[in-house]
Amino acid sequence: MCESFLQEYIPAARPNAGLYSLKDGIKYYEACLKWYFGYNITATEVYNLGISETNRIAKKMKEVMSQLNFHGDLKEFFNHLKDIPEFYNISESKIIDEYRDIIQKRVNPVLFDIFHRVPLETVR
Repeated sequence: MCESFLQEYIPAARPNAGLYSLKDGIKYYEACLKWYFGYNITATEVYNLGISETNRIAKKMKEVMSQLNFHGDLKEFFNHLKDIPEFYNISESKIIDEYRDIIQKRVNPVLFDIFHRVPLETVR
């Protein structure tokens, strides 16, 4: 199988990955972004937003680490969190109750501010 992959698939594949390697690939990608986001945004803006959000979240995580007097980097902190049983020994019903609470208290109050038409079915 590996031999077939190397001799048949790789030579027939495009030289580069991603839409940018196709004719008008960037235009197609940006049309997809407009479709899914609902407004014009470039691939560069999406990338920059991702970098900005990653930095913002990392900064917040470092604040939490400081509040907890944790000394180490983010990777070590995440590994440390895995060792705390109360984060992982949660029953299925408790998780569902938490999500229902979030929906009722945080999501439902702003739905009509964001969407013009909202199904009236309740979340089960």
